[in-house]
Order: sequence, then structure tokens, then C-alpha cells
Amino acid sequence: MAENANELHNEELEYFFTYGTLMRGRVREDCWPVPPQTVYEARVAGTYLFDWDIGYPAMVVLDHLPASASASESLPKEGRTTQGEVWVYSKDDAEEVRHKLDMIEGYKSDKERQSLYLRRSGPVSIRTQDGAWQTAIASYYVYNRTGFLLGEGAHYECPFSSPDTYALWSKRSPDHC
Repeated sequence: MAENANELHNEELEYFFTYGTLMRGRVREDCWPVPPQTVYEARVAGTYLFDWDIGYPAMVVLDHLPASASASESLPKEGRTTQGEVWVYSKDDAEEVRHKLDMIEGYKSDKERQSLYLRRSGPVSIRTQDGAWQTAIASYYVYNRTGFLLGEGAHYECPFSSPDTYALWSKRSPDHC
């Protein structure tokens, strides 16, 4: 952990928020291509975490939903957070990390409409070593098939979503990266 909040605003570092299988102790923890400089407890506000019965979570950031997602109007944003972790990397390692995470999450920058998840960035609250919450900008992946999750008024919110808990996706087979 950082000695102080200044690390959160270090231009030599990049931050990656994860909320499911890539977290410490989860099925894909060992898929990160290089060790992080540090890992923080973190959360993203204005989000819902869904589990759609295939074994991994899907975060939806309400501010990133397309205008056509009519269900977004019925989902309250206030008080909604997704708990997770921020993994911190040097700028030198960040491109390799981004490339690997894009592969894992099924993100194609040149074919976003076909991607399973979209890479986005935004404010993330991070608990520093002294217990204070600080804000930093981090990359994260949001589910791209929101019509499936939000369509026809059916909401399949993960019961482990906010405000203060997160789902614990368990270890699985070794070929998960």
C-alpha cells in the first residue's frame, strides 16, 4: 500500500479497477502479465454488478449506458457502488497489462460493437494505507451487452452488488487466462 495519497496522483502510474475474476484470490488473479506495484481496495460509484449465470460478473456504469437503454431510467444511481480492487502499474508496464486485459475481457478497440466488454476509465474511490478514501482515474471494463441484462424490464442484479460487499468468484480450471 502507498505511504500517502500522493501515489494516487503520480503521473508515472496507471490504475486498473477490477471487480470479479481478476481480483486477488479469484480465478484469474494469476492472469495479470506482471506483478503490480500495489493493490488497493476500491469502489466505483453509480454502478450495478450483474451475474448472468455464466460464471463471471458484469459491471454496468449508469452514466455509460446508451440512450436506448430504457431500463437505465428505472435503475437508481444514488448509493450504488461496485466493490473491487485497483491494481497499480508503472507506465512502462501499463501497455502490456492493457493488452492482456483486453484479451481476457474480449475487448477490441477497432470493433467495439462486437466486444464482450468495453474498456473505459473514470473516477474510482481508493482506500489508502491510512484508511482514507481518495479518488483516482482508473481503467475498468464494463459489460457491452446491456440489452441482455436490462432488456424487457428484467433486472438480474447480483445480490452481492453494493453497497458494501462484492461477490467472491472462486478458483476454477487452470486454463482460464
